[in-house]
Amino acid sequence: MVTIGSPAGLMPMHRMSPDRLLRSFPHHQVRSWLNVLSRWDAVTGGRGISYLFPAAHDIRVALPPLSHSASAYLAHPVVAGAVADAWSRTVTASVTTGRAVDVRLGDDEKQVLLGVVFAHHTGELIKSKSEKDRVRLALQDVQSGVARLLQEQRLEQGRPVPNALVDLEKAKRPAAPAGWDIETALRSVIVAATTNQVAPYDIDVSPSDLNAVPSVWRDLGFTSAAGGKVRDSLKAAMNEFSSTGWGRFAVGAVGLALLATGPIGLMLAAPAGLAGAAAITASLAAFGPGGMVGGMILAGGLVGSGSVTAATAVLARDVSAQTLETEIVRRMAVGHARKALGLDPDHSSWLVFAEIESYLAAEHARLSPLSDEKSATIRELNRKVRIVRKAIDWMVRHGLTPTVDWCPGLARSR
Repeated sequence: MVTIGSPAGLMPMHRMSPDRLLRSFPHHQVRSWLNVLSRWDAVTGGRGISYLFPAAHDIRVALPPLSHSASAYLAHPVVAGAVADAWSRTVTASVTTGRAVDVRLGDDEKQVLLGVVFAHHTGELIKSKSEKDRVRLALQDVQSGVARLLQEQRLEQGRPVPNALVDLEKAKRPAAPAGWDIETALRSVIVAATTNQVAPYDIDVSPSDLNAVPSVWRDLGFTSAAGGKVRDSLKAAMNEFSSTGWGRFAVGAVGLALLATGPIGLMLAAPAGLAGAAAITASLAAFGPGGMVGGMILAGGLVGSGSVTAATAVLARDVSAQTLETEIVRRMAVGHARKALGLDPDHSSWLVFAEIESYLAAEHARLSPLSDEKSATIRELNRKVRIVRKAIDWMVRHGLTPTVDWCPGLARSR
């Protein structure tokens, strides 16, 4: 359902019978509700209706001051896109084969979808009834918020909404993304397992989150036995930083960034026009740590990334020590799991760690002579140095360092 310029959010309409509209609303017939209003609409007063109708999602558009005409609203791309998408769904639903012509999910949307799948598996493994109920209720809130805001992104961009994003509003566990190769699946599962999937809620779900890895791995089309190896690799990396308290960490990263607008928010990972390291840096600055979407989008940019220089710049300079530790543990786990699964080695993480170590050493040498003895900046640098050196030592012990055969330049010259 699409409403435009609705005055239903104005309290004078409800003084006689505050719950009149709520009681008569056809909840069983309305699958989703988009309410479009202009900030300067004289009839709505710029007030939405979602505070009164939880099923509605308010989207504000820019129309001329005091404009309330239907033609002005219908001419706006957001309204036109929403109507076109609804019409498309009506048409495709009647295809004789019974299979609607659907729209493909984007890569970032698939990452988010996997996060929701992982959260459901985690919740199912929790033994405490009270904790299981809290996770279930928190996940319902997060899942519906993610679904609506992903849909909003597409509508604002004039793109059709995939059925999977509409279905995501339901409280049930969605189907896992299909068609991923093993390397994409590995990066995504590692990040999902190290992300607070119900942020901004803070619930300790360990060890259920790690134990969910084999089931999620199976959902992606691989074997549970191989998923057990992925889980064990992640445990091995986490144990190196056991003092962190991995059961309660609110992972550093942007993206599944569900804290933008309440109660749950999801925004694009970076402003338009930015790319690479600049985009990731902007995202980190905009959202800070915590949130399902953030960690998973960051994974696509950093975990297993071939762009060593970009990853080094972001991790060494632009993130906190907590975020650095999270991303380093993810990279450690990916490298360890690749070896356990018999995949070809990818030593880009080793190169990233080595470059970060050099960068931090140079920064320390530059800043320490003139900084205060108890400088917060120097303390943060020292913490980052300890994290990176611990990771490098761990990589050496587990045989994850580059060899001559791996080096592309030397291999070609031999």
